[in-house]
Amino acid sequence: MKSKKNKRSFHPTATKVLLLLGLFAMSGCASFGKGSDKNVDYNRLYELQMEKQFASIPGDEAIKQKLPEMSSKDYENLGDLHLQKGNLNMAFVQYEKALQCDPQNSDIHYKKGLTLLSGGLNQDAVKEFDRVIEMEPGYAPAYLGNGLAYFQMQDHKKSEAYLTKSLELDPTLWKAHNQLGRIYDSRKDYDRAASEYSRAIYLNPVDGSLYNNLGVSYSMAGNYESAVKSFYQALENNYRTQKVYNNLGFALAQTEKYDLAFDAFRKAGNLSSAYNNLGCVFLAQRQFEKAIKCFEKAIELDPGFYAKANENLSRAKVGLKYTR
Repeated sequence: MKSKKNKRSFHPTATKVLLLLGLFAMSGCASFGKGSDKNVDYNRLYELQMEKQFASIPGDEAIKQKLPEMSSKDYENLGDLHLQKGNLNMAFVQYEKALQCDPQNSDIHYKKGLTLLSGGLNQDAVKEFDRVIEMEPGYAPAYLGNGLAYFQMQDHKKSEAYLTKSLELDPTLWKAHNQLGRIYDSRKDYDRAASEYSRAIYLNPVDGSLYNNLGVSYSMAGNYESAVKSFYQALENNYRTQKVYNNLGFALAQTEKYDLAFDAFRKAGNLSSAYNNLGCVFLAQRQFEKAIKCFEKAIELDPGFYAKANENLSRAKVGLKYTR
């Protein structure tokens, strides 16, 4: 069977009609519209049926009988819509219906595996991806799926093997490069991790999370200047999360740009948390007097922040005592 190397993603294009059909929980595997009456206004029939459903009134059997049966592709499109919206249970149900119509469809088995993977059912996902690989040994995304599943199961050795195989089949799978970067980071192989993140960015330069991952790797390696640049690139690519600002603040503080670090910490939370975070940096750097001032300011601004900041303040005072 021909290899399917480039099935990295899917873009559901189901129409409003298909979306409404999915709510009727109909069965059947006929081609959509086959044998239908061209004079019937199906859109209006669907609207009437939906009105009855929302009103908790039993459906009109006469209307149901006129509705065209759904094909495997129709169910698959509905599954795609639900998966895209994060409705994993509904996506799984639609893919199951699609497979009842077309049990040898490797694409649908793969998407079913993605649904299981997204739901954290990693072992079940692996079974589904293995089924795809058995059907089509050259189906690169299925190897990627297994790599992601084994990573979530903390089996990094198997994860690396599957991710590497997926890239042998399709070098454009940026998610595989990103995941390999995470594996190498866990092994403190930071140069190799940075290389994988950089490849992922080359393939998908608009995903800000990739720049954040690269920045974290640089930070762990002690390359803070490069880390700062990566975190700024993450922000430029619309990845403006609390963790990015905190990561940026930490890296800036390591380069002694404390004012910029404080500003980044403030954008991650509020003034009290910014003072606390900067205090933690000073504490780690054994600048105890500066740390004490930061923790005291955090407590002054937000008494409700007292517990965490006061604990840090105590550590700073102990550290200062032993340096005198």
